[in-house]
Amino acid sequence: MKKLELIIVSLSLLLAIWSCKKDEDKPKPVVDNTRPIISNVTTGKADNTFQVGQTIQLRARLSDDTELGQYKVEIHENFDGHSHGKTSSTTPFEYKKIVNISGKAHDLVQDIKIPENAASGPYHLLIYCLDKQGNEAEFVLIDLNITNSSQPVINITRINGKDASKEVHLHEIGSDTVSLQPEGDITDSDGLAKVKIKVVEAKHSHGKNSEDHVWEWEQENNLSNRLDITALFRNNPIRFRLTKDGKPANENHYDLMFIAKDKLGNYSMQVVEIHAEK
Repeated sequence: MKKLELIIVSLSLLLAIWSCKKDEDKPKPVVDNTRPIISNVTTGKADNTFQVGQTIQLRARLSDDTELGQYKVEIHENFDGHSHGKTSSTTPFEYKKIVNISGKAHDLVQDIKIPENAASGPYHLLIYCLDKQGNEAEFVLIDLNITNSSQPVINITRINGKDASKEVHLHEIGSDTVSLQPEGDITDSDGLAKVKIKVVEAKHSHGKNSEDHVWEWEQENNLSNRLDITALFRNNPIRFRLTKDGKPANENHYDLMFIAKDKLGNYSMQVVEIHAEK
């Protein structure tokens, strides 16, 4: 009996060893953790500004070390505000297209026509890409500006007496309070429906500013065809603390943003770069 038990144990050990050796001989699966790459992105215009009715000629190179799987192109508005269901003669432009692809390289070619009734204003164009294993490329975000003939006209000419078309450098010796006196106006022949002015810390990541504002002003009522920015801030300048990430700072960069909406649903935006230091 003991001899039989010994034989059974020996056979079990031999089977276990053979099984382990067989598993070792099997090729191990290759794990793909490498992201695909999106490169050589162009829209057909260097400044990414398009009039309604024009075509965005989107081109890009998609590549992966093993196998591509899919890409998505999306366009949505980047307006600072919402219509809350109010009807208008213009409509925010939206676009989305998903395409399955294969191979290690693919030339993305999309001709996207902007509708004639698209609302003017800032938009985001995004490109996403996945490989067959589900790895996602670092997405590409492009700031588009869509224009039409009836959008609000924002004309900010000077900040504290300095040219607003360039970065404005402010030196407030010994003070941690920034004061801004913008000059100019905002006009629209169809009537202004909303104006927002805000200051945000300039954290440009994928073309997007920080959502945290350090100062903000907004008006939706009692607006006519023109808002005199010079008169608005002549006696009450924009004032805020010099901070970086919410903490006291000796210097920082800010974006002073002017956003206007007209009664047709069109938006316009002008951004002035501010460099402030004690």
